[in-house]
Amino acid sequence: IYYAQEKYELSSEAFNNAATLDPKSSYYESFGNSNIKLKDKQSAIESFKKSIDIVKKEEPENIDKLYQLKYSVTELDRNFFGYLNYGMRLDSYDNTGGISPILSANYGGFSALELHYKPEVFNDYATVYVKAMAGVRDQSLAIESDTWQPSIGLRFQPLLDERLYFFIEKFFKGGDESRDDTMLRASWEHFDGYDFYPTKTEYPWKHLYMDSVYYLENGTYSLYANYEQGYIWKSGYEDAWMPYLCTSAGYTNDNFTKEGIKRFDVGAGISYLFWRNEREYKSHQYTGRAKLEYRQQYAGDPEDDHALRLMLEFFF
Repeated sequence: IYYAQEKYELSSEAFNNAATLDPKSSYYESFGNSNIKLKDKQSAIESFKKSIDIVKKEEPENIDKLYQLKYSVTELDRNFFGYLNYGMRLDSYDNTGGISPILSANYGGFSALELHYKPEVFNDYATVYVKAMAGVRDQSLAIESDTWQPSIGLRFQPLLDERLYFFIEKFFKGGDESRDDTMLRASWEHFDGYDFYPTKTEYPWKHLYMDSVYYLENGTYSLYANYEQGYIWKSGYEDAWMPYLCTSAGYTNDNFTKEGIKRFDVGAGISYLFWRNEREYKSHQYTGRAKLEYRQQYAGDPEDDHALRLMLEFFF
């Protein structure tokens, strides 16, 4: 009742008393959830670990509960995280001019490395990050950079239960086609049914992503939205196949002539998703995704009306 009334200090005390009198996994889990609300991460981690120990002893078959608790410990204990991406254009791609090639997929291939850190002073509402992107014009699988773009930024998440983010990012001149500019970005995304609960072996999923970007020095902007919907087939405890349909729409004037460019496409793809490095009290520390995708464009540059891409992603 205290927890439902958002009286988290009282609920924390009550669950701690309950766990002391009767050490059940559910009491320690609820004690940990109360401590999360009180911003006491370390106490929450210790509570979840005690809950894990009890589940292992009394309910070893409850692998969903173990996964949920281990994943919670991983997220609470993660002040540093990163993202590595590499994309390749597998079909012909002669038209590389126009829209900021290093900041879009206009090159034959591109790679990106992003590193985030959550300072305690930001209380989970913001991260500091550094990023480096590189692009190549051909379709070689080798990471050979024609131009690269370093940057540093701040990412704000005003609502911790929502995937709503605001960014301010400073770009520094790297390669010939990179830029020295400041970017403002707002993005929002929605996931539905995209998880790794062990007993869920088949289920639908969908993902909507929307963002808007403005470049202060250039005085240009872009709007973008992408939607994916598909189905997940688990092929193992840590592996899944994900066929899906997709569509995206965009508008930008961020090009050499600053003329507005509209884009709209539809496509289909298949992904292989995996997570690794399960430990005694943690899981899902490393996640990877390989994605093969075809898109047909119906609005935009007529010389670039289709694309076949292979994308490799790694979260850590």
